[in-house]
Amino acid sequence: MLNNDFSNKPEYPHGFLGEKLYVVPRDRLKKLKANPVLTALLVTDAGYFPKAKYHLRRRPSGCDENIVILCTGGIGTITIPSRSFSLTAPEVVVIPKGIPHEYKSSLDNPWTIYWFHVVGDFIPIYIPSFLTCRSITVSQDRIILVLPVFEHLFLQLSQGNTEYNLIAASSAAAFILASIFLNNERGSDVFSSGTYRALQNVLVYIQDHLDSPISLEDLSARSKLSISRLSQLFHQVTGYSPMQFVQHQRMQKACYYLESTDEPINRIAELVGIDDQFYFSRLFHKIIGVSPRDFRNRKNSY
Repeated sequence: MLNNDFSNKPEYPHGFLGEKLYVVPRDRLKKLKANPVLTALLVTDAGYFPKAKYHLRRRPSGCDENIVILCTGGIGTITIPSRSFSLTAPEVVVIPKGIPHEYKSSLDNPWTIYWFHVVGDFIPIYIPSFLTCRSITVSQDRIILVLPVFEHLFLQLSQGNTEYNLIAASSAAAFILASIFLNNERGSDVFSSGTYRALQNVLVYIQDHLDSPISLEDLSARSKLSISRLSQLFHQVTGYSPMQFVQHQRMQKACYYLESTDEPINRIAELVGIDDQFYFSRLFHKIIGVSPRDFRNRKNSY
């Protein structure tokens, strides 16, 4: 009976000029259940479909994951049982897992969409149920903020399905969800577009210089924001102070080196900008919860 709500048009296969599409193998996902970070939030699929004429997906039994679709151009139609609604730019929709649905692009004005599938225990926290199954307008400031994060998410998935890459991609998804949904009730004038760009530039700078000394004064100068304003924005966006964020990013990078290389621990400490191996080990244990050596040994159990 639910099929009566959907069109009879056959699905059009994927394939759009300039598209990006990433799918994490399901057998790989099963091996990650022991990781509490990924149990909380895990991206399973992601992509970018520009001007996706004829794009159509139909799932009469729903999907195993929650689907997040951000429309940045054109128009499409979302159909769920007994209701259809439009998705235009700049709007976002979340289709919860298990909900029968169909979505399709307009033929006259095909949509451009960024999307990902996500599961995890924290989904109800990031996406309140009253914000699902309907189109939600996203302010231009939010669009400016999250599109580079989508690119970071794609980059991580393009580099493989290591635990580090999936944590980094899922963290990017968490940032996108929090920026759009947890702040949905806030006005679009919380930050100016220039402030968003300044903060994003600092975040990129940190990622590119984890092997070098980074000071709060340097970040302030690069962002052209006062230390107090920069610290306020960092805490509001990331939940950390600037230097706490740097430490966490260094430890995440260290996790990558510990899992993906055979470099000795003292060398990995240097690669993430820490000269003192003993300080590195203490900081790693404080943030990750185990010693670097124990973390490296754990990979054999996955």
